[in-house]
Amino acid sequence: MSLYSLSRWRVTLVALEVVCVGCLLAPATARAQGYSRWILAEGADNAFFEEDVLIANPNPTDAQVKLTFFPEVGDPVDRTVTVKATSRYTFSVKELDPRPGSASAVIECLGGCDIVVERSMYWRPDNHRRGGHNSQGVTSGAKKWYLAEGSSGGIFTTFILYINPSLTDTAHVTSTFLRDGLPPATLTFNIPPGRRKTLPAYEVPAIANANFSTVVDSDVDIVVERAMYWGEYEAGHESVAVKAPSPEWYFAEGSTGASPLFDFQTYLLIGNPNASEFDAVVTFFKDNGEQVVHNVPLKANSRTTVFVDAIPGLESTSFSFKVIAPQPVIAERAMYWTSNGIVWVDGHNTPGVTALAPKWGFAEGGEGRLDASAVSYDSFFLVANANAAPLPLKFTFMLEDGTGFAFRHTIPANTRYTLGTSQFPELSHQKFATFVESEDGQPFVAERAMYWGELYYGGHASTGTPWTGVIGVPAPVNLTPVISTVTPSSGSTAGNTRVTITGTRFTELSTVAFGGIPARDVEVFDSTIIRATTAPSPTFGPIPVTVTNPGNQTGTLAGGFTYEKPAPVEPTTRADHTLSFGDSITYGTTAHDHVTTGYPQRLQDLLAAKYPTQTINVDRSGIPGERATGGGRSRLNSLLSGGHDLVIILEGINDLNGGISPSSVANALRQMVQNAKAAGKLVILSSLTPTAGDYDADVQAAIVELNNLINQIASSENVPRVDMFSAFGGNPDAFVSTDNLHPNDAGYQRMAQAFYGKILERFEIVP
Repeated sequence: MSLYSLSRWRVTLVALEVVCVGCLLAPATARAQGYSRWILAEGADNAFFEEDVLIANPNPTDAQVKLTFFPEVGDPVDRTVTVKATSRYTFSVKELDPRPGSASAVIECLGGCDIVVERSMYWRPDNHRRGGHNSQGVTSGAKKWYLAEGSSGGIFTTFILYINPSLTDTAHVTSTFLRDGLPPATLTFNIPPGRRKTLPAYEVPAIANANFSTVVDSDVDIVVERAMYWGEYEAGHESVAVKAPSPEWYFAEGSTGASPLFDFQTYLLIGNPNASEFDAVVTFFKDNGEQVVHNVPLKANSRTTVFVDAIPGLESTSFSFKVIAPQPVIAERAMYWTSNGIVWVDGHNTPGVTALAPKWGFAEGGEGRLDASAVSYDSFFLVANANAAPLPLKFTFMLEDGTGFAFRHTIPANTRYTLGTSQFPELSHQKFATFVESEDGQPFVAERAMYWGELYYGGHASTGTPWTGVIGVPAPVNLTPVISTVTPSSGSTAGNTRVTITGTRFTELSTVAFGGIPARDVEVFDSTIIRATTAPSPTFGPIPVTVTNPGNQTGTLAGGFTYEKPAPVEPTTRADHTLSFGDSITYGTTAHDHVTTGYPQRLQDLLAAKYPTQTINVDRSGIPGERATGGGRSRLNSLLSGGHDLVIILEGINDLNGGISPSSVANALRQMVQNAKAAGKLVILSSLTPTAGDYDADVQAAIVELNNLINQIASSENVPRVDMFSAFGGNPDAFVSTDNLHPNDAGYQRMAQAFYGKILERFEIVP
């Protein structure tokens, strides 16, 4: 499935050659927290990866922030930006010219203020950001680093990334691998000055097929990170190393189970770098206040994997947890999830924190659709109160325009709390930073998780930055919507005019009315675009258009739409220009690869006879042999810019004949439907046609399973469905050609009649 070869992808992970990498760790002016200068060791922005640098400025004054990128080839590229007071800034690396590709970065507040910096990387932008990972930056290098997680062989590919930022000194590095149930293994190598080394685990025999933790020793300061990928680089997670082991580790996030459609699995990875064996005690704090205590035996100089889902009392629940050991250890948490039938569709990973703090800062956060990609995001903040007393919290959200708001909540003692940001209309379709603080000074730990796509096919997570500085008070969010245009600006008093409203400050809960009459089928695309359908009006003439946000905040465009005076005309259809999309059954193939008059031409004839005052076109776009999971998705996208009103989608039999699972085909069909809707098209989704005779029994069963999934897609996406099994009646043999698959002339006529009936039912405009 990967659109990029492994060799192309690995270009992003090769040794880093820069002119001024040494300045990455040049001494910085001492600050109150030391958070005015940040280093992002990993980073790539190219045809496969998209990279965003997130900057949070909680101070009451604007900040001038310089971003310098050090690419593998060529000179450094920099950009200075103004980050507004009490705001979040998103810097998309693709905006740079020249585009740096794989590059480390230094982000520095030129005025010396403390800021919070994170990096998010996404891949396969052509497939709606199929995967992604996120990490905090670091503020300094070190001579020793620790990574608890690592796995090679099986489904995983692990890369360990080392950066020697010194311009003068070669780094002599020893990596010690603590393996599950095996003695430690070491690898020694040198890193020249100003270079980055990428170590693929599969090239090291000792860990080529092992689960392992990593301890890195160097004689000069370096920076270490780790990236793990699986599923042909469709999914992955990444984490910066930690500088020291600790007898205490705290995690705010964790979850097991859920439902058949969505299921979490959580793993705790503990590395014991000591020469003695002992038990670590892990205490889990559930959302309902219950605690579960679990002992984990740790072998000397070894890595131990704990599958949390298997611990009694933690089935299908959310929790935070702490790890307490008699000697210092290293600990990380990895979470994977199964969604929409895809096992481990993505995952995220993060090390724990070794100390609680009364304040935490996050630079990343997003809610709803944020850009033209039409990908929708949800953010969650996970807070662990390991105290014996209730914890009063204040969440301060800061948007990109410098506005924001505060939310308060008290967490019971020894409890985990989850705050989903979809409940706040102020954050709808917005990117934001967040600062979480205890209002009575009690320490705690906080993390943030972000998920995106249909049934969360992607996600990443990160712990916060402990914060001791100022948390400014942002100006209140203005939730009064502004309407700029309504297109088209007129339509029939019968209603059913689909309009696009542009403006600002639209939220996911915005409502629309035309002359006080609520609109139908309101779809808020993002903060600037709403699509809605007019309802019938008892009068004609210009009327105001209003958009109303929660809290009764209303924006009005006077005379924004005109209900036209009705004329005595025949019924019309909204679907006068139709794209019939699919494979050979749409093309019109019948037995022995012969071609007959397919359903598109027959449907056009039926519609033209019904609506003689309209110019009816049904464009045939069938490609014999095409698969929905193959070229179908991309080909449909290339056609959506055409002037079609309606898209009919009927595809999938070639996938099933090729052994593709019905769930995979359904995922492809769902993406087609979503893409067509996002392009403003009406959609009809068709089931597969029945086969006849002795056609392959396994394929026949798969057709039935896929058709059931198609029915679910149509229901959840709110699009009409045509059931071709019903259209062909109880005797499909009469309508299927001698190859037992393709319809005959009578079958194609039945298909045309079925689509004709559905178009009349759903898209006819009656004067």
